[in-house]
Amino acid sequence: MKKIARELNISETAFVTPWSPKENEVEPQEEGVMKFNLRWFTPTTEVNLCGHATLATAHVLFNERTRDRTPFVPESCKAIHFFTLSGWLKVSKGKSAQGLDLLEMVFPQGSPVVVTLSKEELDKTAEALSLPSSAVKELSFCATTKKLFVEVHHLEQVLSVSPLFQLMTDIKYSLPVRGICVVVSGGEKDDYDFASRYFSPWNGVNEDPVNGSSHTALGVLYFAKTKKKEMRAKIVSQRGGEMTVRILDHQDNDGKKYLNLSGSAVTVIRGLLVLDS
Repeated sequence: MKKIARELNISETAFVTPWSPKENEVEPQEEGVMKFNLRWFTPTTEVNLCGHATLATAHVLFNERTRDRTPFVPESCKAIHFFTLSGWLKVSKGKSAQGLDLLEMVFPQGSPVVVTLSKEELDKTAEALSLPSSAVKELSFCATTKKLFVEVHHLEQVLSVSPLFQLMTDIKYSLPVRGICVVVSGGEKDDYDFASRYFSPWNGVNEDPVNGSSHTALGVLYFAKTKKKEMRAKIVSQRGGEMTVRILDHQDNDGKKYLNLSGSAVTVIRGLLVLDS
C-alpha cells in the first residue's frame, strides 16, 4: 500500500477492504449499514484520519460498480461504517437545503487549545508562511491531530501564503507539530464562517487541496467563537473546496464528542491498477 501511494503521489490514497469481525472487537449495530476497513496513506506516511479520502471512498462505494457491473453496496444501503485507525467512522447519504446529494461523515471532535509559542517559534512560523509575525492573530494546537492552527486577520493573508517547506520542517517546535492550518474568520457578508489552507510537508503533503481532519478541530474552535452549531467552511487552496461542519450533541460512553462534516464528491477517473504478481 505504501508503494502504491508513493507511485500515485497524491495527497492521500485510500485503501478499502471488506470488514470481518475479529475476536473481542466491538462493532456498531445498525440496520441496513455496510462495514468496511479503511486505511489512508500519503506518498510517505500512513495517517490516522483523512476526511476527504473517506468522503471519496464512500462516494465510490455508493455510486460505482465493480468490473462485472455489480454494485459495491446495495441501493438500500443508506450508511457505511469504516473501521480505521481512528475507530469506527460513519458516512451517510444526505441532502443539502437545496436538495442536492450530500455525504455526511461523523468524526470525533478534535481537541484544540489556544497556545503561545516562543518568539523564535512564532517568527520562524510566520517566515515559513511568508507572512509578517504581526499577521498572526491567535495560535491553537490540537494534540489529537498534531496540527497547529494559525489564525490571521484577513482572507488576503491566507491567500498570500507562499510556504517555505524546508524551513517549516526545520522549525524546532516545543509541540509535536505535523501540520499547519492557516485560517481566518468570515465576516457578516461572507459566504463562509471560516476559510483555511492546510500544509503538511512532514507527511509528504506540501499543501492538501482539502483537508477534513483539520476541520474536526476547526469546528470546535469556531463553535467556541461563533456559538453556531452549523458552520460553513471554505478551503481556499488552488483547487478549493467547501464543506459544512455541524457540532453534534451526543457523546459515547467514554465521553468522546463528535461532529458532522458534509460535502459532495464526483468521480473523475475510472481505471484498472495493474500489480506485478
